[in-house]
Amino acid sequence: GAGAAVMAGAFYLSVADHLPWQPVFSAKPTIVVDVPTRLGADDDVQKKAGDYLVHALSQFSAVRTLAPVSPAGVDVASITGWVSSAPPVKLQGSKEYRLSIAYSTDERRHEVSWQVIDVQSNEALRAGISKAALDGGDAREIQEKLLSRLALSLAGEEGVIVSLEAARQLVTPSIGYGCVLQADVALARIDPEGLASAHGCLEKSVSYQAADADVLASLAMVLVATGEASAAPTVAERALKLADKAVALAPQSSQSYVAQMQARFAAGETEAAFISGRRAAALNPLDDAIPARLGLLLFVSGAYSDGVNLARVADAGSEYLHHDAALTLALEDYRSGRYREVLRRARELANPADTAVNLLRVAAAGQLGLTREATSALDGLRLGKT
Repeated sequence: GAGAAVMAGAFYLSVADHLPWQPVFSAKPTIVVDVPTRLGADDDVQKKAGDYLVHALSQFSAVRTLAPVSPAGVDVASITGWVSSAPPVKLQGSKEYRLSIAYSTDERRHEVSWQVIDVQSNEALRAGISKAALDGGDAREIQEKLLSRLALSLAGEEGVIVSLEAARQLVTPSIGYGCVLQADVALARIDPEGLASAHGCLEKSVSYQAADADVLASLAMVLVATGEASAAPTVAERALKLADKAVALAPQSSQSYVAQMQARFAAGETEAAFISGRRAAALNPLDDAIPARLGLLLFVSGAYSDGVNLARVADAGSEYLHHDAALTLALEDYRSGRYREVLRRARELANPADTAVNLLRVAAAGQLGLTREATSALDGLRLGKT
């Protein structure tokens, strides 16, 4: 998914300036949760599972979630609330996915099977089954945990819907949500080329649609991630204004507050940044990326135990390695003199463009007297600078 989004961005930026037509402005995807009815007691279990899944998915800013299946012929734009503004932009609107789930229980376990279906073509795009053993636990807690995990695996930053949308962005490049998607991928991967491409794409989106909270939040995060906000007070001020406007436009979006946290931190407003981060975590307690990001900022500010606790929460809850959580835990290992553990984590995060990880590798290798490792990390630092 990551490469696809980055390539799509590069392609879009290379052709967009030379073409006469108006750019396609895409909105974030819509997930319609479909829970087929069953006979008897099972129907109540199904309905409760469907309601909880709608609630869980609605906490993720990357998607719009609808409970009922919309009748045929309904204009997606009217449901998703996308309002056209001058200059006129062709509305591709929001891609609609149907999420069909079947939830079953017996005395030993809970099981949810799911399918993501393309509403336009009726093609099944992804499917899966998740199970959880009861083991004397509370049935409701087990159901919520199973469905929360499913929501994260669908709508989180490494989720199924995000990867499907990234592939679509490659085939039909767009501005708006397409640029947000590129930025998300580049931010998660620490990819300088991807960030530069997303930056150009987001600036173009803002010039067409100045009141899209997702685009504004995304642009603020990109300005911070590229280091421009730290290098120039005027850029830091702009990033903060963009994030504040995103919060005003979408006060229920965790991403708006994540952007505000990062912009405030870059502007030196540390305590205010932590307030924004905690607000983001409260709005979406299911997204492990939020405690991972907040934990790193707390740690580098000297709140070591708070930072490490949040990094462990993110690390335990996630099926994949979140960069900021892993970096926080590596910094804690260095602080505690566990240099071999630092190198192990740094190798897991191997990325030539990742300055912080390469600096840690150099320092830990130096402490252990590993000349070859230190030289390799220094080469990585040089590559990252070019």
